[in-house]
Amino acid sequence: MEGRSTVPRIVADLRTGGDRAAAGKARRRRLAGVAAVLIFVAAPAALQAETFPTVPVKTLGGTSLKLPGALRSTDSLLVIGFTQKSEKETVVWRKAAERELAADPRLTVYPVIVIAGIPGIFHGLIIAGIRAGYPRRAWDHFLVVSRDEERWKVAVGWQGPDRAYVILLDRAGRIVWRHSGEYTASGARALARAVSSLASRTR
Repeated sequence: MEGRSTVPRIVADLRTGGDRAAAGKARRRRLAGVAAVLIFVAAPAALQAETFPTVPVKTLGGTSLKLPGALRSTDSLLVIGFTQKSEKETVVWRKAAERELAADPRLTVYPVIVIAGIPGIFHGLIIAGIRAGYPRRAWDHFLVVSRDEERWKVAVGWQGPDRAYVILLDRAGRIVWRHSGEYTASGARALARAVSSLASRTR
């Protein structure tokens, strides 16, 4: 009797132990699956951080550069216009940035004019006109784009020709913040937060 009563108990214990082991394996598989999903979701943000395209530009003074590599001594704010009409928005953004942010030595503000869509015969006249209205001491921080307009459109998140496009780059050339359109208080606050976040990383 004792033997007969012990065997079922042993079998039951083995089954319970097996069930526990199976449950443990299932739990580990679920955790592994969750971990894999988390890695899959998190990885693109790290691996696919958008880097500004490599594009040639000239300063208003005529020096040839390649972005973003030439800007790596500081973080950079590009205030970009594609047409004369966009100047209405770009000037406001540029002046606000220079007033509120340019005192920070870790950040450089660069006005950018894209003239790649205009026939080359007129480029010299346009540049001469800009020089006439811009202080010489600032020419090295004013960028002129005469090529690769489509790459610029992709980089700024093109929404039309007559808008201001504002892009914040870190020193590695990654796009940290981007805005399209007129200057607003909420946009300025968002930019200030992005600049502050970059500054805290470089301390």
